[in-house]
Amino acid sequence: MLLLMGFWIPYLTRSLVIKLKGISDNLQQLLSPKVICALWLTEVPLTEKPFPFDELDYYVDGLLTKHLTNFKENADHQKNIDGKCLIASTSFSHPFFIVHINLQTKIKEDSISEIASTINKVCTTECNQVVVIQTKPNQLSSTIKKCFHDQQLEFFNIDQ
Repeated sequence: MLLLMGFWIPYLTRSLVIKLKGISDNLQQLLSPKVICALWLTEVPLTEKPFPFDELDYYVDGLLTKHLTNFKENADHQKNIDGKCLIASTSFSHPFFIVHINLQTKIKEDSISEIASTINKVCTTECNQVVVIQTKPNQLSSTIKKCFHDQQLEFFNIDQ
């Protein structure tokens, strides 16, 4: 039995790595110069570094990691980390935002409306796409569509 488990564990690990690489590649293709915002919805707080944390951190030159480091050093802000996080950067010479929302918090709908308002102020005709990264379709899809009515939306489910 132990020998059999020794066979399956590397196989399952390899399969998971291949699946995650495929998801990462698809996400990379989606984050084109026309994308102004990646709206990232997870079931866990940002402190748990949910997938695709590393991939998104790369697009903002490590600002997500820096945010978590600053958070850990500042005890006053630790209770606020679970709700939402907005990282502003540039990509392809235009503003680019990564917004993380933990779906386990109560601030979801208001947060999406606030984020859409901010994005609307900096959107241009060249960069007006929003990629919604989620583990599965959720109840916020209609709210997102309503709030981001001026942008092109692309829903990307990472648990495919």
